[in-house]
Amino acid sequence: MENALTTMKQDFERNPVNYSSDPSFMDTVGASLAYKYNPIKDFMVEQERFPKFSEKDFIAKDHIPKGYEPYYSTLIRATNTDHMDFLVNQVDRSMEYREVLAQSGLGASLAAELFDPVNLLAIPFAGGSTFAARFIRSGLGVSSVVAAQEAIRHPLDPLSTTSEVALNIGSSFMLGGVLGGATGIPAARRAGAIQSASKEI
Repeated sequence: MENALTTMKQDFERNPVNYSSDPSFMDTVGASLAYKYNPIKDFMVEQERFPKFSEKDFIAKDHIPKGYEPYYSTLIRATNTDHMDFLVNQVDRSMEYREVLAQSGLGASLAAELFDPVNLLAIPFAGGSTFAARFIRSGLGVSSVVAAQEAIRHPLDPLSTTSEVALNIGSSFMLGGVLGGATGIPAARRAGAIQSASKEI
């Protein structure tokens, strides 16, 4: 879980967002959404803002800041100093999203997923007469959508790993299964089922 949950800086200026060591739930929601969607947004901004080829006398490898060598494969595509700053900031923010999620804990991080409409897309279509049938159909529906989402995010996030992708897809199966399975349970029992399943996850 540590792989998938560990930092956040704000958009494109290098001004840190000062989260406390105990982030609020809305901090968690913001970090969760930024973790998934900012790499895509950053890529679009990068394509529009920076030249495709290096400016004269600019050699990217000579401008990679000390300590950022592990992100060489991302930073090496910088075409000028502004582009390098942009990419370094992307690395910083990507780390910060993960840190906020790690500090938030598993329960809050899972609850934050309820604010992402993508996770809810497949649930209304999940039928089944038993909790297990609804769990499986909803889990498969949501994890399929998240798998497609991860296929886009993964190559654009400088910190993303294959194990993180697998964890995200697996977690989405469990979350979708719990929510979909609970749709056929009376309201009073539904809250208990979700709470109980969340503890097991």
